[in-house]
Amino acid sequence: MKRVSKEDLDKAVIKVGKANNIVDKTGVVGGKAGINFIDVEGLTSQTETKTTVAKTITDAAGTQTYFVKVNRNSEIFHPNNIFYLDASERRAYQEGMDPYRLIKVSKDCFDFYSKFLITKNPVFLTAAQKAMTQ
Repeated sequence: MKRVSKEDLDKAVIKVGKANNIVDKTGVVGGKAGINFIDVEGLTSQTETKTTVAKTITDAAGTQTYFVKVNRNSEIFHPNNIFYLDASERRAYQEGMDPYRLIKVSKDCFDFYSKFLITKNPVFLTAAQKAMTQ
């Protein structure tokens, strides 16, 4: 799978995983209602995997709802900090549970988090965390 180019990022277009279809400005593949999942590399797919960290749900009217993965302290998931878990997260993993959940966020928060996943620039993660609390 290829990373999204800087030009695509500037146009707010995300490259879909294996299908190589381009997502339109609303984030909907082909303009259809449905669910799009985003993995830790910032790639979009139609199926949820273990690496899914965000998703968008589009209803038939075209309204989008955005979700990002957060821990029990409502901190946005950082793919590279998996080894620095707090005690509750370690306990959840030991019990075979996922310490993370997807929560509904604003479009700004989702956009910042998507840029963070693509660029790995922590400034975007901080901006997403701040947008989530506003």
